[in-house]
Amino acid sequence: FPIASSPSLIEWAAHLLYVSASSFVLPFVDPGDTNVPFEKLVLTPDAGVVTLNGLTIRQSGTGLVGAASDLKTIKVYRDTNQSGLLETTGATPDALLVTGSTFVDTDVPSDGVADGVVFTTANGSFPTNFTINAGSSETLFLAVDVGDPGLATVGNTLELALVNAAAVNALPDTTILSTGSFPVRSGASVIRGLVDVVIGESVPDGTIVPQGAIEQFMMRLDVTAQNSNVTADTLVVGRGGSGTDADVLQVKAYLDKDGDTVFNSSVDTLLGAAPFTSGQV
Repeated sequence: FPIASSPSLIEWAAHLLYVSASSFVLPFVDPGDTNVPFEKLVLTPDAGVVTLNGLTIRQSGTGLVGAASDLKTIKVYRDTNQSGLLETTGATPDALLVTGSTFVDTDVPSDGVADGVVFTTANGSFPTNFTINAGSSETLFLAVDVGDPGLATVGNTLELALVNAAAVNALPDTTILSTGSFPVRSGASVIRGLVDVVIGESVPDGTIVPQGAIEQFMMRLDVTAQNSNVTADTLVVGRGGSGTDADVLQVKAYLDKDGDTVFNSSVDTLLGAAPFTSGQV
C-alpha cells in the first residue's frame, strides 16, 4: 500500500461556443466620431461553462490605424442593459469591457503593417474569468473612435473583422458561427469630410415674387471644408412658406463661378435643377 491507479489527464469538456454576428455599420463616419458601433456579437455555449479569454479584431478597410490616423481606438462594450443596441449614455449605459489603441500586425504571415488589436488575458488587456454559462448568452458590441479632423483621411474606409475562429479566444476552444463562415466582416464605412455651411445672403421676408419669374434668387450658401478636401455630391432643399409644390416650377442650384458672391445666371454654373416633390428636392 498505497494502491494507485494510472494517472488521468483532466481535459476541457467538449463544448461549442456559437457566435452570432450582425453588422451595425453606418454608410459614413465623420472625423472625431467616438463609440461608433460596427458589429454585434452574441456568444452562446451549447453546454457547460465557456470562458472567453480575448478577441482579435482587425481593421480591414482602406484606412490606417493609430493615434494620428483614420482609426485611433477599437472598443468592446458589454450589453449590460440588454437593449440589443449600443448605449454609452443615459441612466443605464452599456459597460465598456476593453479599449485598445495599441495596434499590431494581425496578418499571418506578417506583412509588417499594424492593422488591429489583440485583447487577451495573457497580457492583461482582457478581463479574467469572463464566463458564459450554458443556457445564457453574452452580447458584445465592437465599436471604434475615428481619427481626429485633419488626421483622418476623407474617402478612406473603416471595417472591423474577425478573420477566423481563433479571433474569438475561448475555452473550450471550439468556436463556430451560428450562420455563415469566417471571416466575419462588419461592412465598410466611409470617412466623409466635414463642412461649415452658413447662409451668406437671402431674400428678406415678405419679398414679392411675381408670377412667372425666372431665375429668382432666394439664398446663397457659403460652404467651407474643415481641414480636408471634400467632394459635395448631394444638396437637399426643403420647401417652406404657405405655397405648394406646384407653385415652384423648378429649384436650381448654381456654383458661384466667378467668386463675386453675386448671383448671375449667365455667368455662374448651373449644378442641377428639379421640381419639388413632397416638399423637397
